[in-house]
Amino acid sequence: MYHRKVLLNLMWVTEHRSNRKLLCDWWDEEVCAAIAALWEVEEQALSRAFRESFGG
Repeated sequence: MYHRKVLLNLMWVTEHRSNRKLLCDWWDEEVCAAIAALWEVEEQALSRAFRESFGG
C-alpha cells in the first residue's frame, strides 16, 4: 500500500525529498489513516511516531 502511494506520487516525493516536514505532511494526508486502520492503532499516535522517527 505504501509503495503504491509513493509510486503514484513519485515525481512529487522526489521533488520534495529534502523537505522532511512536507513529506511528513504528505504521509499524514495520504498514508497514515490506511496504515493505522490496517495495524489497528490510533492515527495520531502513528503520525507522531512517524514524524519523530523520520525527522519531520
